[in-house]
Amino acid sequence: MIYTFTIENDFFDDFRDKLNVKDARTVIDFISSNFINRENFFLNAERKKIFNQKTNGGNGNQLKILLNKLGKKIKNFSNKDNTDFIFSNIEGSKSNIISTNKIISDKYIEIENYLDENFKPFWKYTTKENDQNNKRELEKSLTRLFDVCDEVYFVDRHIPRTLCQFENTKKSFENKLTNLKLRFDNKKISEQKYKSELYKIKNNLKFHESYYNSYNNSFEFFNKIIKETSSINNRFFCGLLKKDLELLIDDNTNTDRPYKEIEDELKTTLEKVLNESFKKFDKNKLIVHVKSSHQAYQNKTSYRRQLVGIVKDDLLAMIKTDKGLNFLDDKFQLQTDELSQVKPELAFEDWEKWKVDVKRQPDMVRIVLNQ
Repeated sequence: MIYTFTIENDFFDDFRDKLNVKDARTVIDFISSNFINRENFFLNAERKKIFNQKTNGGNGNQLKILLNKLGKKIKNFSNKDNTDFIFSNIEGSKSNIISTNKIISDKYIEIENYLDENFKPFWKYTTKENDQNNKRELEKSLTRLFDVCDEVYFVDRHIPRTLCQFENTKKSFENKLTNLKLRFDNKKISEQKYKSELYKIKNNLKFHESYYNSYNNSFEFFNKIIKETSSINNRFFCGLLKKDLELLIDDNTNTDRPYKEIEDELKTTLEKVLNESFKKFDKNKLIVHVKSSHQAYQNKTSYRRQLVGIVKDDLLAMIKTDKGLNFLDDKFQLQTDELSQVKPELAFEDWEKWKVDVKRQPDMVRIVLNQ
């Protein structure tokens, strides 16, 4: 999903001094159409190394054009050694090296077709494969994001409320069953009504439990990917309006006291509920932010639910999901059908607004794991 390339000095030297103008333009067109213009490719290199090229003589003017185009794609990645493609005329045993000779020869089309087929800016569920194979391909796509980023933000405002709703339903389940049985035994309701309400109570628990398990299974899925990539910090940004803390009120909650005391107790309970699910991220560094302001809760990026890749505190890419961050259902089967990269110009606009609306807002609850 996210890929990188770099360009060695020898490639620039040969481009400037050894190619004719026609071939130099062919190289520019190739790099532009297949790497610069692909939204999921980024230049992984030291800025000084790339832009301190000699542009006098030979194809100096063409080199200036190429460098100007490359300036839009360079990112200051922490890992400079791990890159998908290397432009170099020193061809070794590595299959990922692209030389000027390959570009100006018949291999031009072969490389383009290979990129089109294998380096897409999205992942999509395919019915040609079984669930396990689709899951493996999704893992590969997500691994790309974790490999190149310093941080990944999981943005999903719905997580705390989903977990709290299950906690509320679970705690009230036995009481509802007892009260329903009592009404039936006292002949307050008919047998038909009893069976109907019993079905609703059990179905309601099953409904909230399925969402709860879906998130927990998805956390386990993410945890495996993070473990196999790096030890970077990852953050969840979630939302919960203060009024929804009342989902955690139960028969043991003393409500005959100042609301601030009740609220503080409910926040402590919320931390316990969140910790129970987020402990799936065992040994992985993780910070969970729960925002409660209406401004943060209504932000469209939080509502849409996305993965946000960060490099050196700056946006690399926004990845949108079709059904939220609970990628797996309660049976560990995939329930998301597609991941796709948000257009960079739209992503940047959303990112700037999200930083103000969400990231800079105070946390109602903040959990730090495995630091």
